[in-house]
Amino acid sequence: MTLRKALSQVPDPRAHNRRYPLWGLLALILLAFLSRVDSLRGVARFARAHPHLLPHLGLRKPPGHTALTGLLHRLDPQALA
Repeated sequence: MTLRKALSQVPDPRAHNRRYPLWGLLALILLAFLSRVDSLRGVARFARAHPHLLPHLGLRKPPGHTALTGLLHRLDPQALA
């Protein structure tokens, strides 16, 4: 199973009018943390600093800190596990 398939199976707790695909945001967070980023503000900075990665994650523009924080507050940790 690919990482994209695994992350696509996580239930999305957001409204239907979401701007970013869930799997892309989760992959961005994972990639940033593997690159030694240690905060969600850092993830947002990482996304702005590496725009060439965004299309590979299904993202058209870098998400902001608010989008990342809102997602993680709503995400079910059991579903992510």
